[in-house]
Amino acid sequence: MEQPLLEPFVNATTSVIQTMAGLTPKPGAPFTKEDEHAFGVVSGIIGLASDTLRGVMIISFDERSILKIASKMLFEEFHEVSADVIDAVGELTNIIVGNAKREFSEKNYVFDMATPLMLKGTDLKISQFVSGTTTCLPFTVEDAVFRLEVNLCEPRTVLNKMQKR
Repeated sequence: MEQPLLEPFVNATTSVIQTMAGLTPKPGAPFTKEDEHAFGVVSGIIGLASDTLRGVMIISFDERSILKIASKMLFEEFHEVSADVIDAVGELTNIIVGNAKREFSEKNYVFDMATPLMLKGTDLKISQFVSGTTTCLPFTVEDAVFRLEVNLCEPRTVLNKMQKR
């Protein structure tokens, strides 16, 4: 994925985690995702659509990272991935995409957003209708890891993949 398309998501992720949890996530090197396996124990997924691009953003957390972030966000110490923690993932997902959407609008991309979907569990597979490349960006926050995944492509690519099924 082109860096200009990834940058709004990176900026939004960093800003939202800093604002909501008072933690400073550090982005690692982006890489191309090669499989459908979800990272971590809980993921927030949100679809994006415009006239020129379609896709999805997924933010996935290992247990240590989401417990740390949710505890700071909600001013309560969490020791397991509870309903409140999963709600926090949904809120983070929504706010991150909302902030990225604002930055995209400054670049003349206007997106509609779906309602976030949260998945909890390990060894989950997430299949996507978009056939573009999924770019992954790991973040570290203190001693924990979470991952941002973004896949955007032209609308006709989505239609072509659906027709092949």
